[in-house]
Amino acid sequence: MSAKAAQKKERQEKILEAAIKAFSMHGYHNSTVATIARQAGIADGTMYLYFKGKEDLLISAFTFIIEGFLEKLEAKLGEAKNPLDKLKVIVIYHLTELSGDPDRAKFLQLELRQPAESVRQGIAKPLSLYMRKIDALLEEGKEAKLIRKDLPTKVIRRVIFGSVDETISSWIRRKFAAPIDKEAEAVFEVLLGGMATKNR
Repeated sequence: MSAKAAQKKERQEKILEAAIKAFSMHGYHNSTVATIARQAGIADGTMYLYFKGKEDLLISAFTFIIEGFLEKLEAKLGEAKNPLDKLKVIVIYHLTELSGDPDRAKFLQLELRQPAESVRQGIAKPLSLYMRKIDALLEEGKEAKLIRKDLPTKVIRRVIFGSVDETISSWIRRKFAAPIDKEAEAVFEVLLGGMATKNR
């Protein structure tokens, strides 16, 4: 990567970090491009050299978080021995990673519920990468006879993601009151009881 490209990437990431903080604190509709630009230390007009507008910034911030999350998750998955261990890694990593960064946690929880169709379509692509990862591990677990084949993969995945999502939402509602590590283990054990075969 050239010095110019590296500088551009660094500036983009600085803007995205400022956007994540602003959106998590004030919400999408109450945040302005001017506020985000000021927090990123750039002029308002400079923002448009990198992003088309606030909606593009929102979708880009969501994608930035998910791609970074998946990159680090891949390294963690490499340490797991079988599909169930890998699913445990996903559940615990998702919860502990987000609980370590309240701004990101709040941003994701808010924007996953965006009513605007254009935003939902924009965040669907990066989110689908994560969903496909879970689906692939569930299929792998079924082939290894560790996960029940009578349960549809998409249903199990929705239950996994929904459980993790609600745990994070509850933690946010409680004002980040307690560490989420112990809850993470418990969430996986509850899920395991429903999806695992007797062979595990």
